[in-house]
Amino acid sequence: MNSPEDSKDSRESRMFSVQSPTELQKLLTSLQGIGNIKGVGFDVFGTVTTSLYSRREQSLLLAQIVADYYRGQTGKQLSTEQCFTYYNSCRDNIRNSRKFLNISNVEISQKQQECPEAEVIAAIGQIFELNNIPDLIAHVEEEWLQFDLENTHPIQGMFDVVGKTIEMYGREHVGLYSNNSCSSKHLISLLEHCGYLGKDMIDHMNVLISNEFGIQEYGIGLRKPNSLAFNGFARRLGLEPGKIAFAGDGGNDVLFALDSGGVGIRIS
Repeated sequence: MNSPEDSKDSRESRMFSVQSPTELQKLLTSLQGIGNIKGVGFDVFGTVTTSLYSRREQSLLLAQIVADYYRGQTGKQLSTEQCFTYYNSCRDNIRNSRKFLNISNVEISQKQQECPEAEVIAAIGQIFELNNIPDLIAHVEEEWLQFDLENTHPIQGMFDVVGKTIEMYGREHVGLYSNNSCSSKHLISLLEHCGYLGKDMIDHMNVLISNEFGIQEYGIGLRKPNSLAFNGFARRLGLEPGKIAFAGDGGNDVLFALDSGGVGIRIS
């Protein structure tokens, strides 16, 4: 939530737009030189990696995997289209069951509460009366990850930017935050597959995902641009929110930092 003194001029002075990884690297070097910024966060999908399929295509894939599993377990017929209808219905029901929250004077809308794929798959499994839902979830995750590994690729130049940023700011002050309904294990596997700085580097980085990072007592994950998520991200980096720049390809990536006093960088 913006403070009263956070004027339009103040926000505009903390907003930047760059056209390429080279421009981004120059800007991050400049911000460190000024001394105002002590840490940097990056979005993942669309910023350091890209996927060759849409959100709808991902949903169709998950429905297909569930349908195949159901046929194999029961011997009964179920088309991908039928399962896709159930998938969308379960996802909508879970999202609609979320309640509007106000925590520490920060509003958390339904859209800012993550809807984990595992929860959706479990709901479908219950409708189909499958006996081993944990096995269904594990099977879907394994098949989904394999598909992702084949269809996710690094964005040219961005991994170099992240590596150089770690050299400048220190590994503990650089992190990734992704809005995604998969698990952190899934995300890290993709980053390793893309050649992201090596496994040792990833194991010691701050890699956070909305599906698993949020408010535990409410059992919710927080999506960007919620400021509670950014404040938690800042704590993970060991810094004040106003000392962090966050770079990404979307408007929510910029707002993620701006609404907590940080610097927002749009990569267009």
